[in-house]
Amino acid sequence: MMRVILAPLRASAIALRNPDALVVDYEGQCIRRGADRIVLGRGRKPTQLFRICVAMCCSVGRSIGREDLLDAMFGDDLYGGPLHAESVLAKNLTHTRPFRAWAGLTIKRSIAGRLDVSETTPRRHAHGPSFRISLHGVWPVGAAA
Repeated sequence: MMRVILAPLRASAIALRNPDALVVDYEGQCIRRGADRIVLGRGRKPTQLFRICVAMCCSVGRSIGREDLLDAMFGDDLYGGPLHAESVLAKNLTHTRPFRAWAGLTIKRSIAGRLDVSETTPRRHAHGPSFRISLHGVWPVGAAA
């Protein structure tokens, strides 16, 4: 079973000690595995993409509802998010494909409209652990990059 560690401080040291675990770094808005990290946002406010990826990481082996993902994206919004929140969620789920391949996550839609999150083998680049993939305009940075 995949381990997910929510690390408020010293996430890089925790990730190096636990190379098989996904370490969520809220300060840097990135998710780490060993020496690799994927940056999913910049600035003080976590991006919607970062929030969806964290919600999926914390739901491995279970199913997560669309309302849970919407709450993760727009839970702190005073107005509850945009009127077209469902389409924003669908667009962001499409943009998580490279992250899911890197993290070793797959999602399948169930009959009840929920998303089943399961674990697969993470995809590694042929030239070593450091690589770049495009995530909605944000470039993940590996250890040697």
